[in-house]
Amino acid sequence: MTVSYQLSQTRQVRSADDSETDFNRSPPADVASISLPLMSDLLLIGEVAIVFFAAIIAKIIYINGFLHSSQGTLAYAGLGLIGAFISLVTFRQAGLYESNRLLDRSVRAGRLFASLCLAMLILLFLLYLLKVSQQYSRAWMVTWLVLTYMCLLAERMILRLYTRALVAEGRLAQRIAVCGSRQICASVRDYLDGNPKVRIVGVFDDRREALGSAAGVSDGGLDELIALGQKTAIDRIIIALPAKDVERINRVLDELSILPNEIDFCPEFVKLPLPSRATHNIGRLPLFEVLSWSLRPEDYFLKAVVDYVLGSIALIVLLPVFAAIAIAIKLDSAGPVFFIQRRHGYNHQVIRVYKFRSMTVCEDDGVIEQARKNDRRVTRVGRFLRRTSLDELPQLINVLKGEMSLVGPRPHALVHNELYNKQVERYANRHRVKPGITGWAQVKGWRGETADNEQMRKRIEHDLWYIENWSLALDFAIMARTLLISWRHPRAY
Repeated sequence: MTVSYQLSQTRQVRSADDSETDFNRSPPADVASISLPLMSDLLLIGEVAIVFFAAIIAKIIYINGFLHSSQGTLAYAGLGLIGAFISLVTFRQAGLYESNRLLDRSVRAGRLFASLCLAMLILLFLLYLLKVSQQYSRAWMVTWLVLTYMCLLAERMILRLYTRALVAEGRLAQRIAVCGSRQICASVRDYLDGNPKVRIVGVFDDRREALGSAAGVSDGGLDELIALGQKTAIDRIIIALPAKDVERINRVLDELSILPNEIDFCPEFVKLPLPSRATHNIGRLPLFEVLSWSLRPEDYFLKAVVDYVLGSIALIVLLPVFAAIAIAIKLDSAGPVFFIQRRHGYNHQVIRVYKFRSMTVCEDDGVIEQARKNDRRVTRVGRFLRRTSLDELPQLINVLKGEMSLVGPRPHALVHNELYNKQVERYANRHRVKPGITGWAQVKGWRGETADNEQMRKRIEHDLWYIENWSLALDFAIMARTLLISWRHPRAY
């Protein structure tokens, strides 16, 4: 990655040698903080639930109470569920869950009403297309709309009071790690001290390893920062380095890019002649974004909903297939039905991935050989399972455990991860999202054996393209294409 920008000065910072600045200052009280992205996710879940339950309550009030009808609730609950998912999309597109807006005084009542009305119009249009609109009372829908809006407004007002209380207690804060030159890091810390929206979780010296004990005044080096990030204890990272030191900036950015965090750059001179979309502020501190992920917190939630819903349906429907495959494996060769292997998941967490056993070996450590064409280790049943990708079906269990997604970069064995991480540039960046049962690389032909680094490099390029261009439509397209090609892929062996 290359970072090179023209900067202008707004605040004078002493340009002294890095070794003269000390970070040994009393940290803030150790208060359990609640991250803003988490609050944003909880708000989204709560408001989608309000839309759903308001449909049922409106039915009870108007259909049962006012019209005295004994009409069943199931049809209205089903429509309420559809309306809730449509609202999720319209609310998200309206920017109602931007985590940096949670502490605003406004409840954004106008935008909330407009996005709710849009959701209802989309729902009415769908009912019209399906020719079932006459089955639902228009007065009930108006009651549903009014009741939902009143509940959402009340909920947002209560949330505003609650967030103020959390801010006063110092519990609602964005967890930030600062990394780089100790001189500039000290200035960043000065800017952010006392800001209730921010909690500095550590200051890290990117040259600590090189400078040795003389640099022992920070919370650690890059290794310690990465370890902390892999424990999901950070919301954002600020790189604080001299703007002229491009090589050093690139090195730090490359090493930190394996973490699923947004990364900002705060140079020695902090006013930036850049487009406004590239800059933002935390308190009085201007920053610009040098690395961001295409998936926002609400995108992760939406993707997870699809995973759990479709994964549950698929697992139930395929239970007879699971039973038939298990019987065939036991009749064909000695050994367990399932092959369980440790692999790296989201943010490099180690997970145990399930597969139907297709070989006579169950390797999980040491030297693990990839399956090759006409591999003698593959059983007769295993050859069919691998050719049709049915051996991957047990990973639906990983999906329901929250360890994998239906679509994402394929997880690799631990030893292969360690090998290719050293040989393929940006290999580790694929762990910014959950691994998947299928992925963009697989449907584009980069599956199966990787005989050389170039083949793995092509797979990683496709994985990273998927991460940077994710959309729900892309996930559905990959799943559809997987069903079409999984039965006849030439490299499935």
